[in-house]
Amino acid sequence: MKAFNVVANACDFGIIEAETAQEARDIAAQDAGYKSEADMVARLGEPSEIVVTEVATDVLLNGKPVDMAAARALMDDELCEQIHGTVETDQEFLDAYMAAHKAKFDEDFVLN
Repeated sequence: MKAFNVVANACDFGIIEAETAQEARDIAAQDAGYKSEADMVARLGEPSEIVVTEVATDVLLNGKPVDMAAARALMDDELCEQIHGTVETDQEFLDAYMAAHKAKFDEDFVLN
């Protein structure tokens, strides 16, 4: 199973787990109420604007793969600076960030 970041127009479907990029596009189309991407194209009469990008699955949050670039964009800069250089892997960074975010904001860090 691979992980794909999926977007279409202004809609971010987030990370979708699928065997192939096409399966990820079909899942996104199903989430939008269509049977598949092909069904969506046929019904709308327009080319698909679903874009999928495979993401590394070496970093997990609650058992789900995380796109670290997208996650970093949502993180508190001050906390990131405090953690930078104190850990060796992206997974360690995310784990440390989760704990620091909870301590600073009294809430879990959530990726939408």
